[in-house]
Amino acid sequence: MTEKSDFAPKTPKSSYKQLDELAQKNRTVIFSKFDQHPEGFLASLTLGEEVYTGIGSNKTTAKDKAAEAALEIWSTKITPEKKQDKTPVTKLNELCQQNRNIKHRYEELDKDADDFVFRVLIMLENEEGKVETEEEHKGKGRSKKDAKQNSASMALQRSYILQSFTGVVPVVKNDTCFSPVGRLYECRPRQTGYVLIVYFSIERDWADVDVDNIKRFMENTLRFRIEVVKDPTKDELIKVLEATYRHLNDHSSAYYCFTFFLMGHGSQFGVRTADKGKKKMTISVDEILEYFKNNKMPEFTGKPKMFFLQCCRGESLQETLIQPDTDEEDSDKIRVPTDGDILIAHATTEGYKAYRFKDIGSIFIFNCIKTFEDSYTTMHLEDMMIDVKAVIALDPRWRRTKEHAQMPCTWSTLTRRFYFLPTDR
Repeated sequence: MTEKSDFAPKTPKSSYKQLDELAQKNRTVIFSKFDQHPEGFLASLTLGEEVYTGIGSNKTTAKDKAAEAALEIWSTKITPEKKQDKTPVTKLNELCQQNRNIKHRYEELDKDADDFVFRVLIMLENEEGKVETEEEHKGKGRSKKDAKQNSASMALQRSYILQSFTGVVPVVKNDTCFSPVGRLYECRPRQTGYVLIVYFSIERDWADVDVDNIKRFMENTLRFRIEVVKDPTKDELIKVLEATYRHLNDHSSAYYCFTFFLMGHGSQFGVRTADKGKKKMTISVDEILEYFKNNKMPEFTGKPKMFFLQCCRGESLQETLIQPDTDEEDSDKIRVPTDGDILIAHATTEGYKAYRFKDIGSIFIFNCIKTFEDSYTTMHLEDMMIDVKAVIALDPRWRRTKEHAQMPCTWSTLTRRFYFLPTDR
């Protein structure tokens, strides 16, 4: 009797077995069907919307023949196994190891209520080993491990020392991090954002809700500096704009970005101010932008300036159409501003109305803030605005009627990717 050798070659997997394993990795189900054939059997394997066939003298052979045909195509479609994402602590350790002049040290601080608190010190040393620059980044968590990871996350997002050596700041997502491709706007430690909110409440129900939504994210989450102006006349608004650009120019080192929210009644000529009398005064977008161009505040040059304008731009209703089965490019191109580092986001396209709903305020501001809250740690601003435009334009929940919708639009001359970063205080 011949004993089975421990070193006998393994039986190769059948074509169907290989296909089944690949399908399971790709979360795809294989449906099998057999029919009589003059040569035996005809096997039909269905994967998604594709059907593959094979002929054999028995069902097993026919099934393997069909699987061979499927493998030729599906082996290239299967998503490779995802590599394990690195934690912020691991990523920070690696960055510091790659740059011998950068050192870091973790320290546990006193608890803040029920949260543990850690800080990480990022130190830049000269060739003699003396510390030239030092940064502190704090993090909180329900456990010491979480607090340490959070402190590393904050350092990866905000460290100017790391950015100056690597060229990009890794983005943190669910306690893991990745390095975005391309150029990012610079944010130094302890720099914050400046937010100006101007809104008009006259004949605009639920206007205060917009302000509350903005402040919840910009002030509470990001800890940006907020200035709110309610119902100004045109002269008063001009004084506010003048004071704002002068402040940004004179204190440019304190801020890494400027964000302006303007909510009011509008038309194709501009936004109506709160002047009394029969003559209705308006201020145009061009008039507003003039105060924030590089020639007005040269010290702020190269920093992003974002304008979110919630107002009607006419009286027409935006009609909806059934999308045709074509993919032709729209020939009507929008001209963008020539000034750098500006993003303008309109609640609607020119000539059309913008809407507000009870309890949530304007649907444009509501969806901007909701998208920012959900995605600001992983997505840059222009990508988030695509999501804002998509949900308002396509989601039936935001339709004024079945036939009438709202189409936001953005103009951008941003030259880098802009991420909202919380102020490190």
